[in-house]
Amino acid sequence: MARFVNPDIRVVYGGTFDPFHLAHEAVCNTILEQTEVTELRLIPCAQPALKDAATVPAEARLAMLKLWQSSHPQAGRIVVDDQEIRRQGVSYTSDTIARLQSEDNQGTWLFALGTDAWNSLPKWHHAVTLMETLSFWVFQRQGEALVTVHPGVQRVDDFESLIGQTSQFYVDGRVDIKLASSQLRQSGQACLRQQTPKVISDYIDSHGLYQNRS
Repeated sequence: MARFVNPDIRVVYGGTFDPFHLAHEAVCNTILEQTEVTELRLIPCAQPALKDAATVPAEARLAMLKLWQSSHPQAGRIVVDDQEIRRQGVSYTSDTIARLQSEDNQGTWLFALGTDAWNSLPKWHHAVTLMETLSFWVFQRQGEALVTVHPGVQRVDDFESLIGQTSQFYVDGRVDIKLASSQLRQSGQACLRQQTPKVISDYIDSHGLYQNRS
């Protein structure tokens, strides 16, 4: 377990974002409510390693995130990072984190993710290295599966305990919006408009995305 002294606290939140919906937005807003967080970095993946490929092009998913970022009141604390899309191919979080930490190895890098992703972490590429070099902010909704305690990673009781540390995780139950992108894509245009931020639903409509899926 390492401790850092640099006050910068950056939170990485990655995913396919196909599309970015209100539950994603709620996670982002919860992260930004922590005034200690210097930066929220959104990283859309090119091709998931353990999930089906995205249904719309990476460029469209990236454009939607940038529109959301630019419209947000806290836009100055949000970075949309396209490094996984530029790399193309399968996106490995371990590669992304290694690059980020090489750019800044003094501050705290935290990784935000949902319960399912957290529980599957041992299957990830270079999972042990990730658990040794990061701490994790796990968002759990009511009724979801119990959070697994992975060997070598200690559970802590609050966000503040993650600061300056590695190999720890905090379970946050404040976001309880039950949405999944896969279900949303099948629900039709009306539901998409209701369950995505307006700038994103407008983009979906104007570009004819997710048509004929209901």
